[in-house]
Amino acid sequence: MTDTKPWFLSKGFVGPLIAVVAIALENMDIIALDSNSVSDIVFQMIALAGAAFGMIGRAVADKRLTKM
Repeated sequence: MTDTKPWFLSKGFVGPLIAVVAIALENMDIIALDSNSVSDIVFQMIALAGAAFGMIGRAVADKRLTKM
């Protein structure tokens, strides 16, 4: 039997999902950020961290993903 895990437990999925949700919320004006505020930098760091988390997670992964 192959060592697998569900797709939703993968850093390679969760990281980019965090980045996409953060960017989508800003683009839909659900999260309105003033470009002169510190919160804009925080938002960008969350999106960047999500993308980096996914890339690193997939790079070091040792298990295959399953659909469930």
